[in-house]
Amino acid sequence: MFKSFLLDLGDTIFHPDWEKINEEMIKSTGITVFMPDDIKKIYSGEVLVGKESMKSIFRRLIERFNPGVDVDEVIEVYSVLYKKHSKVNQKMVSLLKKLKNKGYKMYALSNTNEIHKRINEEKGIFSLFEKSYLSFEIGAKKPDEAAYKKFLEDTSLTAGETIYLDDNEKNIEAAKKLGFEAIIYVDYNLFEKELIQRGIL
Repeated sequence: MFKSFLLDLGDTIFHPDWEKINEEMIKSTGITVFMPDDIKKIYSGEVLVGKESMKSIFRRLIERFNPGVDVDEVIEVYSVLYKKHSKVNQKMVSLLKKLKNKGYKMYALSNTNEIHKRINEEKGIFSLFEKSYLSFEIGAKKPDEAAYKKFLEDTSLTAGETIYLDDNEKNIEAAKKLGFEAIIYVDYNLFEKELIQRGIL
């Protein structure tokens, strides 16, 4: 019997329009948000697990693309654009509230950073969940087993009692190996059908 949901956030609960963010970032600061491979490797390996900050990433991007720009100003512009061009999936928000009213516990598991956390807090995203497990805070990122196990250890729930939702196939496969009932997120309608098939809705 399912007792809880563990959900990815980006491109499930909200969708950032990276093309628009990038276009306006370049116009305003001369900095692209589409990181070169070497900087992306640092972001993935260090920032997402809390070993480095986003400021360190922006310093590298400034050095590469527009030396002399103030890093705090760049971060402020990025924050404004991320907030402006990140659209909340209101259908999913309504569905999560409906599931909570049915007695299911809601948790989030997200590969993210401190800037995105702050903005999504301002938008009220985290209020949908009992607790949110954010990679840079727990020191582990999906699809590493440690990220999923942190949730299991912390809640005392079993993987078999939990439906896991993500739009990334690698993350889905990792969850399945640990025994989660894992559903790939394509769009709201397909997710709703998956829940109906399982007798949840």
